[in-house]
Amino acid sequence: MALPGKHYDAPQQKEIKVLYEQWTNNKIKEEDKKKIFTDFMNKNVNLSKVDQSMVITGAVAPPAAMVIKRSGQSLPHLTAMKAIPDVVFVPTATILALIVVKVSKRMLMKKVASS
Repeated sequence: MALPGKHYDAPQQKEIKVLYEQWTNNKIKEEDKKKIFTDFMNKNVNLSKVDQSMVITGAVAPPAAMVIKRSGQSLPHLTAMKAIPDVVFVPTATILALIVVKVSKRMLMKKVASS
C-alpha cells in the first residue's frame, strides 16, 4: 500500500462470508450469481485514498534520511553507513517510512474499530 499505484480496500470478512453463503445457494441461477457478485464488488470494494499522513511522510522522509545518513557517517561505530550510496539509502528509507505509517495507521484503525 505504500508503493504508488491503485490500491483497494477489501471488505470485512463477515461481508465476504455472507456473499459466499448467497453464492453457494443452489437455488440461485448463474445469471443471478454474476449480478450478486458485481453488486457486492461495486458496493464493498473501494479505491484506497492517500491520507494526509502519507503525503507529509513522503515529503519529510527524504530530507530526514539525508540528515540521518550524514549524522550516522560521523559516528565511529556506524562506519558501515558510508558504504551505502545515497541513491540507495534515501529511497529505501522513504519507502520504509511510508510502510511504517501505513501499517501503524491500520493498527490504530483496528484498535478504534474493536473498541
